[in-house]
Amino acid sequence: MIMMEFILLVVSLTLLVKSADILINSASKLAMKLGVSKNIIGLTLVAFGTSFPELVVNTLSSLKGENSITLGNIIGSNLANLSLVIGASAIISPIIIHRRAIWREIPLATVITLANLFLIMDGSLTFWDGLVLYLFFILFLFYTLEQIVLEKNDDSKKVMEIRDSYKKLNLYMILSLVGLYLSGKYLIDSLIAVSQNLGVSPYALSAILIAAGTSLPELVVSVLAAVKKESELVVGNMLGSNIFNIGFILATSSIIHPIKVFSENIILHIILILIATAILFIGNFTLKRRVIDREEGLLLLLVYVVFFMSLFCS
Repeated sequence: MIMMEFILLVVSLTLLVKSADILINSASKLAMKLGVSKNIIGLTLVAFGTSFPELVVNTLSSLKGENSITLGNIIGSNLANLSLVIGASAIISPIIIHRRAIWREIPLATVITLANLFLIMDGSLTFWDGLVLYLFFILFLFYTLEQIVLEKNDDSKKVMEIRDSYKKLNLYMILSLVGLYLSGKYLIDSLIAVSQNLGVSPYALSAILIAAGTSLPELVVSVLAAVKKESELVVGNMLGSNIFNIGFILATSSIIHPIKVFSENIILHIILILIATAILFIGNFTLKRRVIDREEGLLLLLVYVVFFMSLFCS
């Protein structure tokens, strides 16, 4: 029985990630057909689209009142983005950090994570806490809109020709949305069943399996970018995803259903996110300016090891 539930969990997770990928690709192609430049699409659909799986899982788990899955998904995903994706990429090949990430994404990601830590220390995230997190996300949106204006001025004529028809792209988008909903629903149900059978908390399973699983595509893309020496935007993209995870997804989840903090380890895990972010910032002021090299990559992976051990040693 547990084997069937585990297989369903893996299949649902795979379908969730694939559905999100199809949705992003279809929406991006549709935007290109409408005359939107590739760079603008990268700043919007692709940047936020990487968090579609987390958005689906958190919305459905909040409607079910499953606080542990809600928190585990976001905290695990943010740590995976920083420690696994950036850390592993930096070990393979040093990552150059875009100046924009140093003075925009890193400070904003730090502030919104600190706000999350402060709001959660009273034992819950409420409706009003969600609204506070929304304010930080609105600041990020203003920044993104500013970048869109700049990219539009610099790249307004770089529009790719897409052969797929509007009907085909719309069909792909509809099917991918259905896939996201169904896979998210069965993923949550199977995760709860597996956690009960194994005696492991849903928080730990969602923080490891779901979060790491949904970060696998970003890990592959980032590693390939590092190998090709094209990793300048990796850090900014991962930090943007983290800001979206807290400022929109976690905020929305707390508005749908108040989130109760059930373990002191959650505070530790948020602090680990701050430590990983600090490693990125401090790494810019070493002898190799604006570069995250193998030493910082190993430190980031060490942060994830501490996170992993704390999940199963408490």
